[in-house]
Amino acid sequence: MGVFDAITGALYCTQRSKIDRRTYGKFLFEVAKSYPEARKIYVILDNWSVHFHEDAMKIIGKDVRIELVPLPTYSPWLNHIEKVWRYVKQTMIHNHPYADDFDKFKSVINELLNSFKSGSPMLLKYTGLMV
Repeated sequence: MGVFDAITGALYCTQRSKIDRRTYGKFLFEVAKSYPEARKIYVILDNWSVHFHEDAMKIIGKDVRIELVPLPTYSPWLNHIEKVWRYVKQTMIHNHPYADDFDKFKSVINELLNSFKSGSPMLLKYTGLMV
């Protein structure tokens, strides 16, 4: 699960074996803490039912700055985080040398994702947000 900052290129993500509505709500609430000066935080989302579930909204609603912006039904080309996942898939999953070591594979994926925490001009360019 992840959030991609369209201005800085920072990537906030977490891995879980299961993502439910409460986990999602807590994740967004925690990401919002990274923006203490922001008056409004827009989160672009696809139409997964968990995103707008009442249990998630109770947690997200604790931070009135968060505004969820739903995309039209099945429009992944409009959601830049989908392009980030495509980048990860293209660079790490295709022909990866970790086919027999799943723990190592997860570790390498985490390292890659964590390398974008402070922002990435390369990811901004890759996702089409910067020329």
